[in-house]
Amino acid sequence: MGSARGAGCRLYIIYHWANVLALLQYMRNLQTLRIDVHGGVVEGHRHFVISHLLVSLHVRAGGAHYMLFDWITLPRLHDLSVYEIDSEWPQSQFISFLERSSPPLQSFSLGIPYRTGDVWDDNVIQILQHIPSLRSLCLVYNYCEVDAGSFLEQLSPRRLDHGTVDCLIPKLNSISIQLGHQLRIPNYEALKNMVLSRCSLAHNTNAGDNISSPIERIWKVEVVCYYEPEWI
Repeated sequence: MGSARGAGCRLYIIYHWANVLALLQYMRNLQTLRIDVHGGVVEGHRHFVISHLLVSLHVRAGGAHYMLFDWITLPRLHDLSVYEIDSEWPQSQFISFLERSSPPLQSFSLGIPYRTGDVWDDNVIQILQHIPSLRSLCLVYNYCEVDAGSFLEQLSPRRLDHGTVDCLIPKLNSISIQLGHQLRIPNYEALKNMVLSRCSLAHNTNAGDNISSPIERIWKVEVVCYYEPEWI
C-alpha cells in the first residue's frame, strides 16, 4: 500500500476492497486516490455506504472487483478514471453510484473492454447521461476493435421535433481517444462531424435560442496510439 501524509494527501495503490473502504473511512482528508484492486471481501460493509469528499479517483480492477462502487458515495468527485473493464462490468451498480453521488465531474476516462460494439456504445451513452457537467472525456481502447461511430453521433447536437436543441454532455470541450494498437482506428468521419456540429452550434446560438443547455465549443481533439513493441 502506498504512503500518505498531510492534509489533502494522495495515496496510490491498495489491493483489496476492504483496504479501500477502511482507508476512506479513516482518512477523511484524502483527496486523490489511485488503486489497483485485485480482490478482497466487503462482508463487514454490506449494511452501509461510505460517503467521502474524495476529489480524484483512478481505479484499475476488472470483473466483480468493480463492485466497489456499491459501497461508496463521492459527492465532490471531479476526476474519475476506470480501467481493465471486462464482460463482468457492473453497469447498473456504476449508474447507481453516479445517481447517488451526483458528482460535479469535470474529467472522465473509461477503458473499453475487449469485445465492444453497439452494446458498449449504449453503455457509455448511459453513463454520460448521468454526468452532464463533464468537460473532458477520454476513451481507452487497448486491444478491442474501434469504430464508435454511433457513439460519436450521439455526442452531436440534435434538433428535436419541437425545435429544442439537445446535446449529450453540452460542456464537453476536450475529447481523447487512446489506442493500444495502430491497426485499430476510430471512425474519423463521425469524429469530424461531431466536432464541427458542436463548434457550429456553439458559434451560431445565443441566449434567446430554444436550447436545453449552452453548448461548449470543442477545443481539443486527440487520437493517440501506443505502439506495441512487435510493431515498431
